[in-house]
Amino acid sequence: SPDGSAAAAPAPAAAAAAPAGGGGMRFDYPGTPVGLGSKGASASLVQAIIGAKADGDFGPKSVASLKAWQTANGLTADGSVGPVTWKKMFG
Repeated sequence: SPDGSAAAAPAPAAAAAAPAGGGGMRFDYPGTPVGLGSKGASASLVQAIIGAKADGDFGPKSVASLKAWQTANGLTADGSVGPVTWKKMFG
């Protein structure tokens, strides 16, 4: 029926808009930059976002991936996740 299809159409659009509106998980900035030599949960979190191996050990490959991510997102590619890069990643 026309009523059924009209009611169903907005649902996917609303669902798709939810994550963009900050509906995802939020992580607070750890207080110190994540970069070369960083270890632990914050390093793993950043690695997962930038497409690096999320092993919690931020090495040269992670730095290279981070610089590419920063460039692609209009940030200064300094290879370090300070407050500005963190906000761009996690809102």
